[in-house]
Amino acid sequence: MKNQVCVTDLDGTLLHSQHRISEKNLKTLHELGEMGITRVLATGRSLWSLRQVITDDMPFDFVIISTGAGILDWREQKLIHTANIHQPEIMKVFSVLEELDLDYMLHRGVPDTHLMDYREKQGCSDFWKRIEYHRDFARELDPGKIDQYEEVTLFLVIADHMRDDVYPQMKECLAPLTVINTTSALDLKSHWIEVLGQDVNKGSALNLLLKLLGIPPAACMAIGNDLNDLDMLDLVPHSYAPNNSSPYLLDRYTTVSHHDEDGFSEAVKHWLEKV
Repeated sequence: MKNQVCVTDLDGTLLHSQHRISEKNLKTLHELGEMGITRVLATGRSLWSLRQVITDDMPFDFVIISTGAGILDWREQKLIHTANIHQPEIMKVFSVLEELDLDYMLHRGVPDTHLMDYREKQGCSDFWKRIEYHRDFARELDPGKIDQYEEVTLFLVIADHMRDDVYPQMKECLAPLTVINTTSALDLKSHWIEVLGQDVNKGSALNLLLKLLGIPPAACMAIGNDLNDLDMLDLVPHSYAPNNSSPYLLDRYTTVSHHDEDGFSEAVKHWLEKV
């Protein structure tokens, strides 16, 4: 089974609601390693945020962080790829977000993505919840110094769940940068809209990793639950979504059990029976 790859999202997929990996899912990860199958974790979290729920000895081979902006060799704890936003793209994003009058935060370049500078416009409650989570690393953005930022990993806009107009406006104005609409990991309803570098997403990072490993996408499975997983799910032929996923994903991919009911392990079992 060597030259096979299993890829999983973290929140809402591999982790249970208590933000832990169940004994069953952990056992599945160990069994994959014993079979010689490469285990890849693909998350939107920064490296700091990831380490709040995942220890360095967890059984992964590679980890994609910040929705594809960084790739780590997890066994060596070594960063092997970064894709940050540079000037003048930073100025472009800043100008658009200021004009749209949105709450947003910018995160420093990989691997320091946990360091953030925030700009309040609407004062969305979920926006302040996320700042509190990063309180030790957050500071208010000085708009007059935006030209001093050499690189950032991403801008994150947080908008009320009723603001369905925000994402299409941002996507149009910020092309060809990557703009991804996801659901809040905190209140589970607000829009979290990520702005990353051009062609930066979980799928492009996975494709790059597969090329480095010399393994074709056809030899992979992937599972994820939100819209920022679409690119990696579309890259591989064996794609799964736990039944707590966004309805759009449930219509496109093989559905497995809820993330609280070990949907990850069910997906792996289904995949191994097919290949």
